[in-house]
Amino acid sequence: LFRSAVVHRIPACRLFIAPRLSCGYCAWLLGFVITLLVPLWVSVGVDSLWEAQRISREQPTVTFDYDLLVLLGEAERTAGLVWSTRPEITELFRGQGVTPLVQTSAEDANQDGRADAVTLKITVPTAGPAPVYNQVMLLPVLGFEFAGVAKLSMKTLAAVEVATPRPASSVFIKGRLNFRQEKPLPRGPVPVRHDASPLDVPWGALAEPFNVRTLLDRYTDRNETTGVSLVAPPVWSYAPAQQFEVTLKLRIPSVDVIYVPDGLQKLQGAWIAYLSWLLPVIWLTRMVQDFLFDYHLVDARVLTQMPLVTPVHEKLS
Repeated sequence: LFRSAVVHRIPACRLFIAPRLSCGYCAWLLGFVITLLVPLWVSVGVDSLWEAQRISREQPTVTFDYDLLVLLGEAERTAGLVWSTRPEITELFRGQGVTPLVQTSAEDANQDGRADAVTLKITVPTAGPAPVYNQVMLLPVLGFEFAGVAKLSMKTLAAVEVATPRPASSVFIKGRLNFRQEKPLPRGPVPVRHDASPLDVPWGALAEPFNVRTLLDRYTDRNETTGVSLVAPPVWSYAPAQQFEVTLKLRIPSVDVIYVPDGLQKLQGAWIAYLSWLLPVIWLTRMVQDFLFDYHLVDARVLTQMPLVTPVHEKLS
């Protein structure tokens, strides 16, 4: 019970001394250079030093821009209805004489000031109670903005097309608005802008007549676009009615935005990448040097440095 025990330990320090340009000095210098350069070389080799792009999770601000193109197809005839809020498009299809009723609404479920869903309802009068239309193509223009890390302000399309084998009196479409980009957005205070409406096509200056293919082709050539994916099959109603109703409900989820980081963000990422390789290289280099000097594989004189012990009475005085 009263035997002596080790209560504290202070290791002795061994110093390895070698002349400059000797094998021992060159071994230490080589380890120092490897410690500095190998993490840098590995980070560059695996493309983790400089970040070319980053991903940010953003919820866009989406509003209906009161710009719309509606195309309805009839089951019995090749004729249909083409109507737009733009007079230059409506004038190309004179004689139809039908003006739909357009209603919009927005839902903000989490009360963050951004719409989580937008609903567009279009009511088209018909000549009688019998259903007429069985094909629907909607091209509504939406205001679409990002105000976070990457800034974007554009007018975009939410193109939807559905059809049924027989004439119907209404259809309900529920989809999700998806953001698409070909290249990363620049990061900065100035947003990327697409102020021109996708429906703003100078048909009078073009040699070809109005067609949806040209309109969509011009729109999809942009770097930033949106698309609609249906979350449920469209629901058709075949009951007799004096009008044809189209209801489009779009969910607005948060999306991944790819952007180019600025210089400060690149330096932060480069430091973390370099440090992640530096620590294991330091440990490995130290192990190799301890092996070389401990087993005298390189020439060096060993000097044992004992801890300096100061008497207690000298400390107090």
